[in-house]
Amino acid sequence: MNLKKNLARAMTAAMMMSTIAAFTPAASAADVINASDTMTRLEAAVSADHTITFTLPASWEDGDGNIVITFDTFDFSESSAAVSGCSGTDPASLAETSTGVITLDDASVSCTSGDELTVTGFSATNPAAGSYTYTFSGAFTGQGSVVTIADDTITVNATVEPTIAFLAIAMPGTSTCNNTVDLENETADYVVDLGALELASITVSKDLNADNEMVDLICTQGSTNATGGMAVTIKNANGANGLVSSSVTADTIPSTTASGMVLAGGTPGYGICINPALTHDDGLTPSGTAPTSIGDYATWDCDDSAGEVVGLSTTAETAWSATGPTQDATAEFVVRAAISATQPAHNDYTDSLTFVATGTF
Repeated sequence: MNLKKNLARAMTAAMMMSTIAAFTPAASAADVINASDTMTRLEAAVSADHTITFTLPASWEDGDGNIVITFDTFDFSESSAAVSGCSGTDPASLAETSTGVITLDDASVSCTSGDELTVTGFSATNPAAGSYTYTFSGAFTGQGSVVTIADDTITVNATVEPTIAFLAIAMPGTSTCNNTVDLENETADYVVDLGALELASITVSKDLNADNEMVDLICTQGSTNATGGMAVTIKNANGANGLVSSSVTADTIPSTTASGMVLAGGTPGYGICINPALTHDDGLTPSGTAPTSIGDYATWDCDDSAGEVVGLSTTAETAWSATGPTQDATAEFVVRAAISATQPAHNDYTDSLTFVATGTF
């Protein structure tokens, strides 16, 4: 009797264990970690590249099954598609196996838990503005989401106000006239006093006159951000009459040529010339435009000892210019005069020079 009971109990226990084993659920795929899809553009109807990254929650080996990423509303194009990030062997094959479905083949793959995989080489035209879910299936599960918007660009506008500055002043003959000098900080002197004129030679700026006094020079300096740069013109009050005596206006030291002339001691004449070594501040970004002498002022410059000058006129003539934005463009002018032994004696010979700077914006 006891033997029968024991056999019955053993059979019942075995049946119960068999039943429990039959209802044990199969292990489910784990979700990927930190899934993301970085798109180069979010604007609807614009093509965007996709960079998909995710971290493996477990090892992934050959035979574990493919990883399938499904986008319901994207139709991808491939260009050098690749996947990387496995600490062992990356998948050798991936492709869009159907519309919006990217499949990573498990053949020969060897990745460990915690590897971050990156999928590149897929692009698609963005769908209408909205939020879209993508899912993982196969060896691992999971999901993520991307968004498209009506416009992903912001326009930034700015205005640079037009500016121009210019000065023309007289400076002592020993002064430096180049871009390193800030004329705004110089003494505002607007008179070049030639003093007592030499008879046998030319009286000239930056040299001594008959009274052994240093003759002043004229320094001009301008800055502008005008795209067409700036031009500086000169005209005089007396035209070809040149230096005119205020008390006896018939007595003149002429500036009679329409272009240039060469002065010589003993022959009356008067004019100005430009030092050809024009300078500017070229240490800015973007680099400014260098100034150059123009026309007669380029032909009859001060770079000689023969007394060349430009004849003056009541009509403005361009002396120098810069063809683009420029900073501290600087030009030095020299005044030259000569007389004969019969030049009437007066202490009031005078002329007025007008300098005008014009920017082309």
